[in-house]
Amino acid sequence: MSLNHVILGLLNREPATGYELKKIIQNTLFMYWSGNNNQIYKACAAL
Repeated sequence: MSLNHVILGLLNREPATGYELKKIIQNTLFMYWSGNNNQIYKACAAL
C-alpha cells in the first residue's frame, strides 16, 4: 500500500494536518512505517 493511498484514505474520513497524519500512521497497528515527516508533506503536496 502506498503512502499516497493511506493519506487519501485518512483524509476521506476527516480533515487532518500533516502532523496529525503522521501521528495516526505511527499509531496504526496494521501498518509499519519508518519514514520521516518529509515523505508525508511531499505526498500531501503532490495530492
